[in-house]
Amino acid sequence: ISLESWPKVNKSKINEKFDKEEEFTDKAVSDIINILNLIKTETKKVYLYVLPNDLEFYNIENISRRTNKEIAIYKVNDKDKYDPENKSKKSKPGKPAIFIE
Repeated sequence: ISLESWPKVNKSKINEKFDKEEEFTDKAVSDIINILNLIKTETKKVYLYVLPNDLEFYNIENISRRTNKEIAIYKVNDKDKYDPENKSKKSKPGKPAIFIE
């Protein structure tokens, strides 16, 4: 056993989209929970504003389940987005802007 080599990685089996989705979702959940812990008031809904290319990497159902909040997600260039405090302008690649009400 000690003379066996480590198994080789089959890179064709790695789904990079899934890895990126998990990373973006985990960061968003962490940021939302940190904000909720800071404001300590009753909140109903969380709005995420993301760059258009990043939208596909956020798992809304997972974020909602893990934060126990209703989640709405918009692209920053969406003309019909709900953004009463212009938070969408603070969005960066891989880092959504967040508005909580």
